[in-house]
Amino acid sequence: MKLLVDADILVYRSATAAEYEADWGDGLFTLMSRFDDGVEQMLVQLGRYQEKFGSDDFVLAFSSSRNFRKDVLPDYKGNRRGRKPLGYLRYRKYLDDHFKTVEVDGLEADDVCGILMTKKGNEDAVIISDDKDLKQIPGNIYRPSTDELLTVGVEDGDRYHLHQSLVGDRVDNYGGCPGIGEVKARAVLSAEGDPWDAVVRSYEQAGLTEADALVQARVARILRYDDFDHKKKEPILWTPK
Repeated sequence: MKLLVDADILVYRSATAAEYEADWGDGLFTLMSRFDDGVEQMLVQLGRYQEKFGSDDFVLAFSSSRNFRKDVLPDYKGNRRGRKPLGYLRYRKYLDDHFKTVEVDGLEADDVCGILMTKKGNEDAVIISDDKDLKQIPGNIYRPSTDELLTVGVEDGDRYHLHQSLVGDRVDNYGGCPGIGEVKARAVLSAEGDPWDAVVRSYEQAGLTEADALVQARVARILRYDDFDHKKKEPILWTPK
């Protein structure tokens, strides 16, 4: 069983946990970190996953520094100004040196997980991540923070993608459809008829266009195996069927 780990989250949380404040007196404080403590945090987490699923076949997915979504929506994640925890790149190198890691130019870690999860032969794999966007991906999703194992079907994953296209994501800085929240999005998608038509109608009622809806749907989409051109090594932008 392959364990597909969102390693961005693993490193960020472990490195943050290793930070501590040092008080030197006379009002002088510094933020410090012990690398070995962060490594221990990472290994403990991976050990828990190994024990839970009875497998040490880890694939650790990292995000690329380039993001194809910025070509679709230039402000995507443009609100992120926070710093990475101390030692972030060194922790990442540690994982590169000791585990199988995957990074694909232009993609985020959850795209890599989504592509691998939906590749033929990986049906028994498990994605390990607390990123809610991965509920778009058909397959097994384990959420460590709640110890919850989900099995997502194709139809459910498709519907959640359109749900995110309507509500947007403030964390990732795309707004979705104005005036549409979680409850209203569920109502829109529960109506009879083609779900994409319902999404477009919502955008048009808000004074926007189908083109606006398509931009939001394309940045909301977490890639699956068929959403990536494996010869050209580039994403295939989502288009409604």
